[in-house]
Amino acid sequence: MAHHFSEGNGFSHLTQIAPSSTEIIYWIVEDVQFRPGYRTYEASVETIQSVIGECYGFEYTLIAKDLRWLICETHSDVVIATGEEVEQNLKTLIA
Repeated sequence: MAHHFSEGNGFSHLTQIAPSSTEIIYWIVEDVQFRPGYRTYEASVETIQSVIGECYGFEYTLIAKDLRWLICETHSDVVIATGEEVEQNLKTLIA
């Protein structure tokens, strides 16, 4: 399931898409502009959402530690959700 957020604010909906805003998950960040490669962090969805809101645009992926769901945002402002829980949450959000 994917949706284009034309205002570039897909990140501001992460706590609505993820099953839990406080669950500690993996956050994979791609920063080709300053530090090529991927950095992996552990944090809650609400913390990640706050950090992204203070940064310039970049691609990232959120992954549940048990791998039951994945959310990513592309450089084209498309949020992609896979896994039953997050797919349903994204569908509900954009309906």
